[in-house]
Amino acid sequence: MVVLEGHSKWVLHERRLIKLLLVTDEGFQEPIAEEVGSGIYNYEESALDSLLGILVTVVASLLPICSVVALYLITSNGLRLGMIAIFSACFALALALMTNARRIEVFAATAA
Repeated sequence: MVVLEGHSKWVLHERRLIKLLLVTDEGFQEPIAEEVGSGIYNYEESALDSLLGILVTVVASLLPICSVVALYLITSNGLRLGMIAIFSACFALALALMTNARRIEVFAATAA
């Protein structure tokens, strides 16, 4: 028997994960009054937080894997150095945009 707690229980209940990936589901959006405009919806904050959490996790896991594979496939040393600089910049950008890290923390993580 599997016991689900907290977030896992919420995501798996009533197949909410599928609903999160298809954000247009009626359970997560609520239409705003017609006088504001048509086709405008208000989304649950918890649904958007979960969707962004999934996106950040996927990016965080794919960025290092892609960099290692790319550096393995490149044979030119000059091109490898350039790609290291590009991947370092992508890593710093991802940290700056997807976390609450301060500038010094982003710099320290990128330098490591």
